[in-house]
Amino acid sequence: MTDAENIEKKIEQINLKSTPAMRNRILSEATAAMEETINASAETPGVWRIIMRSKMSKFVAAAVLIVSVLISITLLDKTVPAAYAFDQTVAAMKKTFTVYMGCRDFYDKEYEMWIQLDPKTGIPEYCRAYWPKSKILNISTPVKSYQYSENHNYVQVNSGKLYNIGVAPAKIFEQLVMGEKSKHPDFKVQIDEDYISETGQKFIHAISETPYQTWELLIDPETKLPVEIHCLKKANKMGAFFKDIDKIEFNVELPEDIFDFEIPEGARVTDHDHNNRMLSNPQYGMSMKGMPEEQAYTKISRDYFNALIEGDYDTARMISPVCSKLGDCSLLAKLVEVGTPYIEPGCGIGKLVPCKLRYKDGSLKRWNLIIKSRNISGESSIIIAGYYSSPTVILPAAVHDPDNGLDVGGLTDRQAAIEVTTKYWKTFIDGDWETLARLRPALNAAQWESKYKDIKSKPTEILEIGQPLRRDNCTVGQIDPDRTEYSDEEPWYPYMPVVPVKIKYSDGQVKNLSMVIKIRTIDGKKSCVILGRYIDKKHPEK
Repeated sequence: MTDAENIEKKIEQINLKSTPAMRNRILSEATAAMEETINASAETPGVWRIIMRSKMSKFVAAAVLIVSVLISITLLDKTVPAAYAFDQTVAAMKKTFTVYMGCRDFYDKEYEMWIQLDPKTGIPEYCRAYWPKSKILNISTPVKSYQYSENHNYVQVNSGKLYNIGVAPAKIFEQLVMGEKSKHPDFKVQIDEDYISETGQKFIHAISETPYQTWELLIDPETKLPVEIHCLKKANKMGAFFKDIDKIEFNVELPEDIFDFEIPEGARVTDHDHNNRMLSNPQYGMSMKGMPEEQAYTKISRDYFNALIEGDYDTARMISPVCSKLGDCSLLAKLVEVGTPYIEPGCGIGKLVPCKLRYKDGSLKRWNLIIKSRNISGESSIIIAGYYSSPTVILPAAVHDPDNGLDVGGLTDRQAAIEVTTKYWKTFIDGDWETLARLRPALNAAQWESKYKDIKSKPTEILEIGQPLRRDNCTVGQIDPDRTEYSDEEPWYPYMPVVPVKIKYSDGQVKNLSMVIKIRTIDGKKSCVILGRYIDKKHPEK
């Protein structure tokens, strides 16, 4: 066997595959629909790339991979740099047992992470990550892991770790020694051994660059360990766990209970082990018989969102049992586009299907569905496993424009909802399209006039405006499922008031309709807008 073949053989032995626990973590984040979605993933290296042969290149590569091991991320995608001062790095890592990091994610949210390494393997064994502003806590242990949103008192539980890596650092570095004998022009590195920071400290400054991402590293010349990591460029930020590590401390003393977690009293709990069993249940999902993959993925995505728009939650549940509806599904107006399925690095559950949806407030958002393919008893099928991250706003809603809406300062939320509904229908009857467009900004004045000018049956009289109602599928946040009573004076959040009305039309018809009200505060001023009509099969309009 030649040296090159031997190198390739050794590299093939490195196993960095997505683990079931990692897939559990991705699934739990996808189905959470929390206020802030936290995406953490481990990219799976394929064929190693080989870098320029220089002692400095070797050193920087070692530093990059040390941090990769600590936080379960391969910094250099599909790249294996050779290591400078490799023996010193390996020796230093063997003496590392705990780590503290101060980080920022790609949403520029600050968070902290504490890690306890397995003393035998150096693999992260216990982890604690906390986002102080959004009050989200992740606890990862070998037996059970938790994701907790304090703002919503909501806990997600799954077996195994959230953060993991399948090999020990020493094994990676041993393979790097073999890899340094080859070359590849795609990886470039710049080294400054005499870099002086703003505080006057001396570091080794390294910038590693590939066609897909660029990383900046500061390395302690004495310990051979990294002190800062910064992502300067990344082609695909989805699935990336951190953008900046501003502070790294090794062998810190950790409190004994730092990895303990007790589910708070009254918390809503999602058991993702149960969800995983549902995703493997042949009762749910859609058969792929007779359909090419892309056609099947498009069909299940269309069926799901159209069911949500129509309020057919039973159908949505059959093809998406763990996330049968969105928190704001009553605000969906139209499925605009279903994109081409693609593979997202780090998402080991299935392919993603991007879908563009128009909302009743005029906004346009992109949701990424995770589609899991299955073969159960020889039958091929697919199922929607959840959402990948929070939706991306493509076109913002006009409802957030402070020039739109009705000023309702001094009124309770209940009074405000009745006031804006009354004003809306009076304006509609009068044909005041300019005011109508401000009260219900889904369309502008010209569009409202064009839409209704040729309609024969038009509203002529308000017969009744009822008291606002709370509907569990018409909210802007998580609700308390155990609470049934609310006072007239308190804010309605997270509910959006649904106001029933009885309207007489010019052809003699009397229609019972319901309007969804958005109560907002902009620059300290309280106002309301009409988002649209509320339609629910459980409470049909007559």
